[in-house]
Amino acid sequence: MILFKKMLRDIKHAKAQFLTIIIIAACGVFTFVGSITVGSRLEESVHQFYKSADINDVWVNVEGATPKDVDAIRKLPGIEAAQGRTVMKVFSDNRVLDLFVLNENVLSKPYLATGEPFESEKEGLWLDQEFAKANGFRIGDTIRIHTGNGQSVPVIIQGLVLSPEKLIDVSSETLSTRHDLYGYAYMGETAAHHTFSFSGMNQLLIKMKSEKNIQTQLTSVEQVLGQKYMNSLTHEEHTSTSGAANQIGQFKTIGYVTPMLFFLLAILVVISTMSRLITNQRVQIGTLMSLGIHIRKIKWHYLSYGLFLGITGGVIGLIAGYYVIPAIFMGTLHQSFILPKWSDSFPIETLWSIAAVCGCCILAVLFACGGKLNALPAVVLKGEAPSRPKKSLFESIFHSKAKFSFQRLWLLRNLRSRKVRGAMGIFGSFGCAFLILFGFANIDTSNKSIEVEFDRQYLYQYKADLLALNAEQAQSMNWNQAGIQPIQERRVVVKSTTAQRNLPVTIIGSGDYINLDVASPDVMPVPETGVVLSQKMADVLGVKAGSTVSLRIDGGQWKEMIVAQTIQAPVADRIFVSEAAWQQHGEIFVPNVLLLGDQAALQSAKEHYPVTQIVAKADMKEANRTLNEGVFASAAGLTIAAIFLGIAVIYSLGLINLTEMSRQFATLKVLGFNHHEIRNLLFQESFFLTTIGIILALPAGWGAIHLLDQANMNEGLMLFPEIKLTSYLTAIGLTLLCSFIVNMLMSRKVKDIDMVTSLKGAD
Repeated sequence: MILFKKMLRDIKHAKAQFLTIIIIAACGVFTFVGSITVGSRLEESVHQFYKSADINDVWVNVEGATPKDVDAIRKLPGIEAAQGRTVMKVFSDNRVLDLFVLNENVLSKPYLATGEPFESEKEGLWLDQEFAKANGFRIGDTIRIHTGNGQSVPVIIQGLVLSPEKLIDVSSETLSTRHDLYGYAYMGETAAHHTFSFSGMNQLLIKMKSEKNIQTQLTSVEQVLGQKYMNSLTHEEHTSTSGAANQIGQFKTIGYVTPMLFFLLAILVVISTMSRLITNQRVQIGTLMSLGIHIRKIKWHYLSYGLFLGITGGVIGLIAGYYVIPAIFMGTLHQSFILPKWSDSFPIETLWSIAAVCGCCILAVLFACGGKLNALPAVVLKGEAPSRPKKSLFESIFHSKAKFSFQRLWLLRNLRSRKVRGAMGIFGSFGCAFLILFGFANIDTSNKSIEVEFDRQYLYQYKADLLALNAEQAQSMNWNQAGIQPIQERRVVVKSTTAQRNLPVTIIGSGDYINLDVASPDVMPVPETGVVLSQKMADVLGVKAGSTVSLRIDGGQWKEMIVAQTIQAPVADRIFVSEAAWQQHGEIFVPNVLLLGDQAALQSAKEHYPVTQIVAKADMKEANRTLNEGVFASAAGLTIAAIFLGIAVIYSLGLINLTEMSRQFATLKVLGFNHHEIRNLLFQESFFLTTIGIILALPAGWGAIHLLDQANMNEGLMLFPEIKLTSYLTAIGLTLLCSFIVNMLMSRKVKDIDMVTSLKGAD
């Protein structure tokens, strides 16, 4: 109990230093708990939705499948369940709906938000809840839809639903933030036959008994379907499921990497603080030894400081991280991911962060104790005489003190004799500048990627979707209108010797609204032969320019094509082929999208082509910026954490400096140095350490944002790392401002140095 009271008195006496340690420890736990909590909540919410909806493992696109085909697939070994459906695009004014026509509701069942439960025999449709909100539709309202022939059919809205297949969709065609333009709906097969004309099913949903050997099982499915088979998508290739998995992984990566900086800094501060505390308490320690208290008990006493600091900082960080970071990010996630219910669970694994920070603090105390407590009581009571300052490296090189001013000699010798404190100052300012710079670098990189995609790669002003045409209709139309470029967007299976992917492909007709060389202001024409891959997808497939890949279109024969070129593209999983190269392999160019250069081209497209929907590029660009709001939130969080870190470390450094150097400062006062001159010595040392930290942080920030690009596991996204000059200046300015403010506060404490007490000591 006596030692416990002593610990409380010590903490109260050096509250600023201990508060600094608590803040740093809390920041480390804060970032870990917050990131893991957000990632776990998203993961659990998605998993619960998938489980309740009984989501399928594979989407198989087919042509004219029948119920007999579905029954045959169900009987295959390894298949747990299968369901057929028809997927078609329908239109309502300038809005597009993906309509799912079901004859049964077994897999990927829509979640009923409100209204009548879905039944395939009922009339009407079940509408996307977000689409309904954005357009003011309610249950019982009538929505007029058509398949592109211009004849709208009124359909009653029976219910509002959410789809497990549409958590997120960030393609240029379907923007998750534009619910007023894009949505989906479900309709029973009976009602659909009364409304539209279609034959057979064009998509199968399959659930496997095991996720192992999916490709082998798909081979069996293809054999059953024969020529009806077109292609397939797994969770790793589907936009929604892969997008959710990538986002979850990013949060968990941040959670495990970022706290390391804070924990390492906490170790340095604890070592410096506890070393000074133990040195100053040598009389008390020697007295306790003389009274017969075992050295082991005294060590446990000082270890309890580390345990107290770790638990206190850990608990504060745990509570703050659990509430604050989710409050910042969950709003953005609610925009990006459409889920019926969001989990608010507490991830038990976050408790390990408290154990980790306690371990760091205890290890730091053990290091600080070193051999100080192993001496005899008499030696401990006497203490160690202050060591005589030795020449610094610079003095040894120049062999002359005349080359250095008193201030420089003071700075060099002071840092040489107190290396831990110097390292702490450098590391603290480094962490502050690095976190600020990394946060703003993420914003710059995100904006650069959007700029590259919409200002350098895509040069059109409007994008118009066309009514589905057959080959004969496409060949009979004149596509050579001024300001209009026809393209065809679809999916193909691409295979190399090492990998296989189901990828979107853009077949480019005559025009110059797609620039494949984003580094050049001049539009690079599409090669007349071969395919163009992004550099990232080329790495995934293990190919390069000049290599050969195989393409499979609509379940047909594999066709070999040369990789004509690899490019830097923000949407990395899209491949490009010219109209000529497409036709060289026996395929017919059937445009389904028009790229329009201006208003005149827009009017011309409406007059000459069956346009179903028109979207401005500016709206697409803004929608992508909205999806990146989480980047701005994370940058703001990193900046706030960095400012706390910088102030805490620099303030602690100043206090430790005053404590350790009180004898020297008192001597300077006796020798006639005034308050202003002593304050300049403090300023000079702090500025020197801060400057070194900033210098180290600038290239580290650049390297970190490039490392983030290399570590990006999302195959569909290529980053364009960039750090603007304003970001560098902001990081430098805020770090120096933290240093200046703290030093102004610390300079006042120089006046309070007691010269008589400070000059006492062992000599």
